[in-house]
Amino acid sequence: MPVLLAHGEADTRVPFRQSKQYADALAAAGKTHEFYPIPGEIHGFTKAANEQLWLDKLDAFLAKYNPAG
Repeated sequence: MPVLLAHGEADTRVPFRQSKQYADALAAAGKTHEFYPIPGEIHGFTKAANEQLWLDKLDAFLAKYNPAG
């Protein structure tokens, strides 16, 4: 099953490196995934531009891997 990851690089709750390691492990295992590091963002996107970026990436991911009817 495809995995979508997005993580703020300035996250202080969950270390960014954990998502990076997860993405690297998925790649090494040949698993379908997309990983979007979000520069300057914390845990939970707080900047409007980053929220829109996330929603656009999510929409594209779902359209690609789980299209409606």
